Amino acid sequence: MKNKHSIKIVFLHGLVASKNSFKYLEKEFYGYQTMSFDLIGFGDEVKPKINYNLDDYMKFLDIKLQLSQNNDIKYVLVGHSFGALLAKEIAKKYPQKVLKIFLLGYPFLDNNKVLVKQKSMAKFYAKGAWWTKVMCEMRKIFQILFIPFIFLFRYKYRKAYIDYFKHTYQSAYGTLINVAFKDNKKDLFKLSEKIVFINGQKEKTADLKFAKKFKNYLIKSMGHVFFNYEREIANIIKSELALNVPPITDSKDFSKNKENMTHLKIKYVKWISFPLHRFRAVTLPPFGIFIKEQYKGNSKIIEHDYIHWQQYKKMGLFKYYLRWIWEQIYYGYDKSPMEIEARFNEDEKTKYNYSKKYLQRINKK
Repeated sequence: MKNKHSIKIVFLHGLVASKNSFKYLEKEFYGYQTMSFDLIGFGDEVKPKINYNLDDYMKFLDIKLQLSQNNDIKYVLVGHSFGALLAKEIAKKYPQKVLKIFLLGYPFLDNNKVLVKQKSMAKFYAKGAWWTKVMCEMRKIFQILFIPFIFLFRYKYRKAYIDYFKHTYQSAYGTLINVAFKDNKKDLFKLSEKIVFINGQKEKTADLKFAKKFKNYLIKSMGHVFFNYEREIANIIKSELALNVPPITDSKDFSKNKENMTHLKIKYVKWISFPLHRFRAVTLPPFGIFIKEQYKGNSKIIEHDYIHWQQYKKMGLFKYYLRWIWEQIYYGYDKSPMEIEARFNEDEKTKYNYSKKYLQRINKK
């Protein structure tokens, strides 16, 4: 087994997408070393005037992931669509660096079959029609028009959808023609022991028949976009990696890691009372973490509230409180993303039913 601290799970996004596509999938891997970033030409990454061919991407990825350097880092790659194609190319060129690759929305159907299943706009775009370039250059206008729809109906994934407009015609069209349309899926046979396909039953661009030749999973009702299916995908990946990639944070390692603990302001008190619940502990920046005396030394509680303290450090004081209050109103305590993130050391059932297991409700008189 490899040193667990030298293994990274890397997420590679698809065409015209960004690292924000993986925001919620990456959160499912709290406790593991993860990494996501915008590919060259997309999101907030630089958009140089280059061909956007495979060599351009491999040079970018080599620098980003230190692939050609002599070090002990090993990668588990999770790629979606075009990102899956790049994951395959990384594993092919640097087999010693890659332990496993999980491919979503891939392998692509043959070009002629893909275009048949696409809408008219996509067909003309793939053929390089001049007016599609004009429309692409007007993407900022379309972004303004779509923002109300995004915030009303796609609020959870708003950053990912907004990032769809952060590309250039050169980066999108160049990638499509010079990389995606030139992909050779037969290369996958050379990597068969490392490959796991994860596709949706409603997938329209991936060759599901070809994927059956390898280890593959189908998720019911999912299409090419995997939003709202993060948990199912994460469970598959965790299941496949169970024997190879343990989480980097467990209660024993955490409690022994004095570097993480020295800056925490932990105070033990006789009682803590909040509306609706009697908490065992509470994080109140900048004052500290308050824990009931009866739970002194409880590593799970300290780990839980350590995450809240990290959230405060990352967000800042006002944003931390405002977001926490907003999530309690919008999601409720058990479903609050900030709270779920802090419950990384709990089983899946407890993560979403925390109050039922741990918290005493205040009896209404």
